[in-house]
Amino acid sequence: MRVQPTDPSGAFVEMGRVTATEVHSVRTVATGECVEVGPLTGTVTLDGERHLVVRQQVVRLTLEAAGPRVVDLQTTLDWAQRSGLFRIPSNGRPQSE
Repeated sequence: MRVQPTDPSGAFVEMGRVTATEVHSVRTVATGECVEVGPLTGTVTLDGERHLVVRQQVVRLTLEAAGPRVVDLQTTLDWAQRSGLFRIPSNGRPQSE
């Protein structure tokens, strides 16, 4: 599921459960800019691995250029498939490096 800036609603994911939620506004955030949201109760996901549980707290988020790299998995897998990286050799055995 992807939420686009033009979508009237977003999605909140909590331990395997997806619940519809509203998106009140969308805007571009500049590198180094601090954005304050809340007070919130729920889970704020940071980079797909880390998250923060908050209860009626104001959250301040800052976009940093040195943050973790993000890989678009579907685009990467499509490229690998088009490039022939998933082909099985005629002998049926994986190639060794």
